[in-house]
Amino acid sequence: MRRALPYIASLFVGLLLGEAALRLLGARFSTSFYVIDPDLGWALRPGVTGTYTGESVTNIQINSAAMRDDREYPQSKPAGRTRVAILGDSFAEAMQVRIEQTVARQLEAKLACRPNPEVLNFGVQGYGTAQQLLVWRNKAKAYKPDTVVLLFYTGNDLYNNVRALNPTNANAAPYFTYDTATQKLNFEPALAEPSAAREAWASLVRVSKLAQFVTDAFYKLARPATDQNRDYMDKLIYRAPATGPMLQAWANTEALIQQLRREVEAEGSKFLLVLASSGMQVHPDPEMRRKFLEFTGGDDLFYTEKRLDAFAKSKGMQVIFLGESMQQTAEKSSTFYYGFPGNLGNGHWNAEGHRFAAQAISESICKSN
Repeated sequence: MRRALPYIASLFVGLLLGEAALRLLGARFSTSFYVIDPDLGWALRPGVTGTYTGESVTNIQINSAAMRDDREYPQSKPAGRTRVAILGDSFAEAMQVRIEQTVARQLEAKLACRPNPEVLNFGVQGYGTAQQLLVWRNKAKAYKPDTVVLLFYTGNDLYNNVRALNPTNANAAPYFTYDTATQKLNFEPALAEPSAAREAWASLVRVSKLAQFVTDAFYKLARPATDQNRDYMDKLIYRAPATGPMLQAWANTEALIQQLRREVEAEGSKFLLVLASSGMQVHPDPEMRRKFLEFTGGDDLFYTEKRLDAFAKSKGMQVIFLGESMQQTAEKSSTFYYGFPGNLGNGHWNAEGHRFAAQAISESICKSN
């Protein structure tokens, strides 16, 4: 033990120097905004503030109710107020833009047709429709929203709804699987057990620049490179499902949307399905879109959106198909609605993308009775 002490002391000093150097250099890394949740798999950590450093650099605040928001909302809705709840994944959560640029905050500003509007953002990165249904049951329903918006990102929400395809914390997420024989959704809890070590590391990441650096480096190195010569699963959303997992993903997704709509309407709220596409689907350059479709081997860049749009309408749901109109506008005006300097056309909505979505949603809500 005595022989090891000098090495331990040297390691400790090295760690302190590394931490000091990163702070002096003003290094910024994504801090730990998430916590393990026994019901949802993971959730935003209440009361956390920090800096997002992914596609952009953004100051982030999480309120006491675990919403990406700098305001607090009483559960009891004040008289004369209109409430809209948004359920979704990282597109709703919107870490990439400032709070006033998010679809939630821009929608609120555009709802002059409703008295005293406020929009509550329940979006969390990586959530599939199963988790969004659970968020409605466990969180959003208590706020008595007048309208519930399900922001469905076609780029990965189908995959998020079946464990075999889920690219985001597959075993940490809960699922509902549709049984065609019984026509019922069966609940499957998360497989990953909460870990004291994971929680301890997450706590360290919130305060240590060095821990933030190590975490960011780990996820970048651990993320597998896309092999464009193999049939990676992102190609599967541009054509009819032909594999067991994709058939199950479609069955789960359609059943989950119907179940969420039933539960929302049972509480006296209106349900609105909003279909969001990927950056390449609405790229302003048609030749880029053509080459991308050719690369995927798909039949139609909007196969998933068109199928969900037709499905929703057949069930009498109010639905917004953002992709087609966004693509047309992008091409006419050469506007990039996705991405940030250095990576335009990819990733998440930028401020213009959030503005476009907020405008379309506000128009739909204002037209409804």
